[in-house]
Amino acid sequence: MKYWFNQERGKVFCLCYAPNAEAANRVHQEAHGLVAERIIEVSPELAEAFLGGGEIAAGGDVRLVGEGGQDTAIRTVLFTDIVDSTTLTQRVGDATAVEMIAFHDTVVRNALALTQGREVKHTGDGIMESFISADAAVQCAARIRMCSRIAVC
Repeated sequence: MKYWFNQERGKVFCLCYAPNAEAANRVHQEAHGLVAERIIEVSPELAEAFLGGGEIAAGGDVRLVGEGGQDTAIRTVLFTDIVDSTTLTQRVGDATAVEMIAFHDTVVRNALALTQGREVKHTGDGIMESFISADAAVQCAARIRMCSRIAVC
């Protein structure tokens, strides 16, 4: 479906649909003789959320051009989590816990919007985020931490 090439590392990342890992490797072997060093199975929705869209060129490569130039498809992942949320819920009650999670989600999503991050998955008491650059992930984490401390953002 899509592939990305990281020229500096000499690595190709390929996203394909296949019934199983063996079938995916067999198709690659027959198409060009290359087989995967490692296969990671993911749902199509998760892959799209993590990597984002992008134009697919005639050869199948993904072209994402941003401020920094061509996107290498390498991502920095950030996880947020409300520590001991189950214990917290038992201590403060369901209604207050729901408010705290809503506050967390608002702070994280606002920080994501300001740092060009992408929400990949909501975990109930946390969020998995994806960034094109490590710098953007660090900026997002700093903003989340600052907003959480002052409780307003």
